[in-house]
Formats: sequence, C-alpha cells, structure tokens
Amino acid sequence: VSSMYHKCEIIINETIPGKSEKNHKVPVAVKSNGMYIAIAFNKPIGNSVTKRDVNRFYQITVDVKNGEHGTQLTDAIYGSSVGFKGESLVELERLSKEREDDPENTLNFKAANFENRIYFVTKC
Repeated sequence: VSSMYHKCEIIINETIPGKSEKNHKVPVAVKSNGMYIAIAFNKPIGNSVTKRDVNRFYQITVDVKNGEHGTQLTDAIYGSSVGFKGESLVELERLSKEREDDPENTLNFKAANFENRIYFVTKC
C-alpha cells in the first residue's frame, strides 16, 4: 500500500493565468499538490456585493478552472464585510446551478458574510 503525500498551501494575492491567457489577481487561493482547488474573493469596504461583482467573479473562476492550473478547482468563495444585494445571491445561485449538469466541471460557489467578527457561509 503506497501512501500519498498530501500538502495544501494557502497563497495570498496570487496571479493565476486563465484559459483566456489573462492573468487574474486572486486574493486567496488554495493549492493541493501544485493544483488550485479553491479560490476566494473578499469585499471588505464599499457598497454591498452586486450582480455585476458576482458575474465578474464567476467569469474569473470559470477562466481559471478551464486553465491548465485550475482543472482541480472545485470551490469558489465570495466573502463580504459589506453584505450582498439580494439579486447578487440569486445570480450566484443561478450560475452555480448552470454547472450542475456537468459533474466533471462542478464548481461550488459560496458566499461568506462577515459581520461583527462573525461570519457565515451560504452555499449557493
């Protein structure tokens, strides 16, 4: 029986090339055995997360997933300290469901709300 060495690393402000060959600046990325398995964005200040913010996040995530370093990517988390507009969560859920038919390309989109040092995560 061979045991596999498993190592996760968390990288802050990583630049990840997508399939489009565009480099995406990702605030938090988690790598396992050299492949990205999760990415996270955060909105600490300003207005609530909008539908447009969510769409941009989705496009970046899909581009990274389709790139050569993102094939193992399964989780994408959008954190916010300023809340989410209702429409943005509805949009995230819609985009999430769009991918459910394709098990090989599954992406779990989650929203994380930070309030008074307490956070809660919603699976979209």
